[in-house]
Amino acid sequence: MMMLIFMGCAKSFLDEKPDKGLVVPTNLEDMRALLDNNGVMNVTSYYTIMSGDELVSSSKILEGLIFNSYTWADQIWTSSLSSDWNKPFEQIFYANVVLDGLLKRQSSLEKESGYQEIKGAALFYRSIAYFWLLQQFSKPYLKSTAGNELGMPLRLTADVNKKYSRSTLEESYKQIITDLEAAAALLPMKSSVKTHPSKLAAYALLARTMLSMNDFEKADFYADKCLSINNDLLDYNGLNADLARPFPNPLTIGNPEVIFYNRSSSSGFYQEGTTSVIRGIYDLYQSKDLRKALFYTLNNNGNINFKGSYVGGASPFTGLTNNELYLIKAESGIRLNKLEEGLGYLNALLKKRYAKNEFEPYPVSNQAALLQLVLAERKKELVFRGLRWMDLRRLNAYDHANIDIERAFNGVTYVLKANSPRFVFPIPDYEIELSGLIQNER
Repeated sequence: MMMLIFMGCAKSFLDEKPDKGLVVPTNLEDMRALLDNNGVMNVTSYYTIMSGDELVSSSKILEGLIFNSYTWADQIWTSSLSSDWNKPFEQIFYANVVLDGLLKRQSSLEKESGYQEIKGAALFYRSIAYFWLLQQFSKPYLKSTAGNELGMPLRLTADVNKKYSRSTLEESYKQIITDLEAAAALLPMKSSVKTHPSKLAAYALLARTMLSMNDFEKADFYADKCLSINNDLLDYNGLNADLARPFPNPLTIGNPEVIFYNRSSSSGFYQEGTTSVIRGIYDLYQSKDLRKALFYTLNNNGNINFKGSYVGGASPFTGLTNNELYLIKAESGIRLNKLEEGLGYLNALLKKRYAKNEFEPYPVSNQAALLQLVLAERKKELVFRGLRWMDLRRLNAYDHANIDIERAFNGVTYVLKANSPRFVFPIPDYEIELSGLIQNER
């Protein structure tokens, strides 16, 4: 019922005003229920996956928004609404409703059991929503330019009457970091349910955020804070590659690598007959690498389908995991010239990915070669996590990697050049009209 009451806010979370009869939760139980709406709070976009370099398609399913994102069209949003913009701001709105309610009733609620956890959870949800918005609707972070680039409208209250302009990219990332550091101080070390944030989840998201900002010292620091408490990895030798969905559901059976559960809002775009994995990715895996059979199905027609989601079902998993942290430790260590330490994390991860006694640990070599090795393993290990888009943007901007994406559809070749403005999605036109926000370059 609480969720139905709030549905009046769903059209546009920057300027559309909710029903005047909106009921604001006044007790911790209702606030917890608001944040527990997994269909809203634990969902991320899939258009960045469609826009990346992991899949290919010639299917009729590529119509409208999906086709536009797949071909990096000038206009992507074809309807009056965009879930990629609205859904994160819906999450931010709900988080702000809780934070406003806690502030107004602080004297009566702060001594109740659960107060700190609910406040920490709201801060975490607000920060992760802004993180995904920045990966899609703002330029990649460069320290030298972030103070002048456009970030997000930073809504830090549920007051729908207040208008916001776009903050700078620097201000947006600082807000995420501030919220996550505050959340880490309030949340329990681990959560009883993986859809709930925890201290470990806050540290893990801080590590991911710092990596996206090319702050490798802090990325290494926060990944280490997480892994020093829990460094469990799933041994792929114990999984059955013959199953249609070989990975355990983290919410029922459990997966020791999963820290926080998030999923993409759609799964149909990479099923058999619609899209297939790019052959070049499939061919990256060696014969003794268990990921090849656990992640993919090679069909009789030569198409390759992905089946390796940590959701344990069809939807892409976009949450936080230990294996991502191992790779952050590996990359950060190598970039910081701690070659042996960084390589140690990579070898420890890969030992759990190859057939038993078949993995030969990589020896220490020069920094450039090791960096290319760990970046290749990120591409193989974190496939269809929603993170490849972030990596393409940051590697092109920071490392000058010059990674282009090229694809053909119905006889037409489309190319997305490295550092193209089209690595940033346009803000939906209706939002520009309502809010007067500055539109992104296309």
